[in-house]
Amino acid sequence: MRKTLLTFSLLLLFSAVCSAQKNERKYAMYGIAFYNLENLFDTIHDDGKNDYEYLPDGANKWGRLKYVNKTRNMAKVLSELCTEKLKNGPAVIGVSEIENRRVLEDLLKEPALAGRGWEICHEDGPDRRGVECAFFYNPKEFIYESHMLVPYYYLDENQPDVDLGFYLNADNKVVPFKELKGDTTHITRGFLVMTGKLAGEKFHFIVCHWPSRFAGSPVRERAADQVYALKEALLLQDPGSHIVVMGDLNSTPTAPALPNRSSASISPKTQVPATCTTPGRKCCATRDRAPCSTTDGGTSSTRLSSPATCSDATAAP
Repeated sequence: MRKTLLTFSLLLLFSAVCSAQKNERKYAMYGIAFYNLENLFDTIHDDGKNDYEYLPDGANKWGRLKYVNKTRNMAKVLSELCTEKLKNGPAVIGVSEIENRRVLEDLLKEPALAGRGWEICHEDGPDRRGVECAFFYNPKEFIYESHMLVPYYYLDENQPDVDLGFYLNADNKVVPFKELKGDTTHITRGFLVMTGKLAGEKFHFIVCHWPSRFAGSPVRERAADQVYALKEALLLQDPGSHIVVMGDLNSTPTAPALPNRSSASISPKTQVPATCTTPGRKCCATRDRAPCSTTDGGTSSTRLSSPATCSDATAAP
């Protein structure tokens, strides 16, 4: 399928600075980018992965020359992201279709990126081909705190209790499951979450690579529901934090997976506590369908008798 290789946005953060002579408002601008690196495989077989077509004797005859040319070209493009507005480029870049950490390190060794000082956020995933997502970030602008890989769970009628790839623990923290559950006939990429501070504010970045169009719309709708539930859980964990979702969604803007997912629920199986404190949200019980109540401004709390589903009453932070 034809893909749009480059998607990036500029995130504007504002801070007010008062001078002795007059009030001034100064603006800080940070670049947030995403790029699909289109099957960036090295030439070495990874144990347990079906990467044979990207080996020197594989179907693509993927030798050293092809690999070096691709990393050079990809590094050049990454080096140019956001530079028409910001000479240092983005603070955070999400990438997809990379094989392993080694290819990320090779990208940063290329002359176009060698002087940037970028860091890598990556975790090996379960995808059978070894195709994964990752982040680059500028540590001078984004202060890394933690990351986690939340698995994508396919529904399985024989495992009705399997729903989401994470749960909320007793401290109201999002914890990913490490094992695969549900229908494992097909195994795909999970959702990589990187957490830290940008301009002094808490951010959660979620980079995704949803199943291909050949897999059919329902599996991408399933991905959308899982990302929506993950976003809501992160807001329960860190009220007032900012959530940025990026990636190759293998969808068009009008595809069924992308319209408002507010009907998606945080299942009781995620152990969401019975309090929702995010301002401007509707909080509803999922089991007994208790009446919704809306919070307006300030910080208010709705006490529920069962785990809560939060849907957007206003734009999410």
